[in-house]
Amino acid sequence: MIRDRKYHLKTYRQCCVGTELVDWMMQQSPCVHSRTQAVGMWQVLLEEGVLNHVDQEHHFQDKYLFYRFLDDEHEDAPMPTEEEKKECDEELQDTLLLLSQIGPDAHMRMILRKPPGQRTVDDLEIIYEELIHIKALSHLSTTVKRELAGVLIFESHPKAGTVYDFGKLALVNDAPRAASIVLREDNCHFLRVDKEDFNRILRDVEANTVRLKEHDQDVLVLEKIPAGNRASNQGNSQPQHKYTVMSGTPEKILEHFLETMRLESTLNEATDSVLNDFVMMHCVFMPNSQLCPALMAQYPFVMKILHSF
Repeated sequence: MIRDRKYHLKTYRQCCVGTELVDWMMQQSPCVHSRTQAVGMWQVLLEEGVLNHVDQEHHFQDKYLFYRFLDDEHEDAPMPTEEEKKECDEELQDTLLLLSQIGPDAHMRMILRKPPGQRTVDDLEIIYEELIHIKALSHLSTTVKRELAGVLIFESHPKAGTVYDFGKLALVNDAPRAASIVLREDNCHFLRVDKEDFNRILRDVEANTVRLKEHDQDVLVLEKIPAGNRASNQGNSQPQHKYTVMSGTPEKILEHFLETMRLESTLNEATDSVLNDFVMMHCVFMPNSQLCPALMAQYPFVMKILHSF
């Protein structure tokens, strides 16, 4: 697998091909479940300098690209002894297990280092899945998180004690500065959003947000998202958008849910999934002691008939 290779009339000494390295990794351990996972494991080694792209690319790719181990950079590097080979074989599985555990973080850093325009659909989904678990972003909607996945930039700063200022223009204008960050540890990582991207996302969210107010208070906040529906069997076109609940009072959420059920029933659209979600989750914001009276208020005619029997 490690040998001299020629590409475009140029010879690259003692190197490997990215696809072959991924193949080898997947054959070595049952803890490697996919090629994407293997790419992340190789990315760890690349970040640590154990492995390098022959033209010094910053990230590992599952492609016909050439990589070289650090020990093979020098022409006079000695061959490992039989004892060293035996020791490496004994430690291989433990090493692969460790790489499988830290590989996802390296894979994430690799994706975030890509310019936003070069990120694939899979890349964006991986970033989004990570954003879901960041507590500071938990209050943001799904739409905002998906928008952020496309514009977040990774930053790494090596030295503790370094001060990074935000809002310097505010200081010039004698206005309060947004923030200052003092690095507490070496090798701090940040996710940064460009101001223009941030403002654009906020404008888009506000344009697609519907607020129902009572007494100057928001009682129901809905977000408009693409419905992703096809034409129905009767030939009627389905709505291009639907509304998801962002927040609201329990009564208004229930009212919106019931109205949505009525509309979807009229359109002959399956509502099992929505109904299951509501049945499983209603206790979070409305216990049974509140739900039953609220349903009676929504269906007074039906309740009157039931009580007559």
